[in-house]
Amino acid sequence: GGAFGLPASGFLAADGHIARARHSRNDVERWDRALDAAVAMKDPKDLQAANTKIFDDHSDKYSTTINEALEAYGADHDFFTRHKVRLIRYLLEKQGLKSADLDFLDVGCGIANIHEMIGPDFRTVTGIDVSSASIDAARARFPDYEYHLYDGDRLPIDDNSKDLSVAICVFHHVPPEDWQSLASEMLRVLRPGGAALVIEHNPHNPVTRRIVNR
Repeated sequence: GGAFGLPASGFLAADGHIARARHSRNDVERWDRALDAAVAMKDPKDLQAANTKIFDDHSDKYSTTINEALEAYGADHDFFTRHKVRLIRYLLEKQGLKSADLDFLDVGCGIANIHEMIGPDFRTVTGIDVSSASIDAARARFPDYEYHLYDGDRLPIDDNSKDLSVAICVFHHVPPEDWQSLASEMLRVLRPGGAALVIEHNPHNPVTRRIVNR
């Protein structure tokens, strides 16, 4: 992993891990069909709809599914979540930012697993996601935080309203031609001096690529 400058404001970090997928045959076949259909789609809105359905369908067993994939390696989802929390805290310290003074935006928050560990660090926490089932789960888990459904185009957040915007393992679900647009949106919502952070799987690791593609 490493830290790289984003235009105008913020920074970009890359991070990843290796895991072996261990799902039921029915799960794998169903996901393969959904992903094959998504890849064949030319319209980004169709691709977004396919991705949204996948996450809606698995919002109630997201952590269980990941833990099954990691079981052979003696780690669980929380292990890697803690690692991401340490990375965020480290990069904020390097930037001279105090989390207690920051309004935090989690782009693609899913069911908000990381908020249990890092949410109390911040002044406010907001999460957005394209999956309505995931947003419902996040709201039920953390009623003191704010969650919004995202249409995949413009972030439902006002300009200059956040101090830190983070996307954790989100960009690999977004068509490459839309990466710049999403990054620009993450910067748009920041106050002057704010930071944008992207944490992603290591794209140079062939095992990681295989797991993500499955």
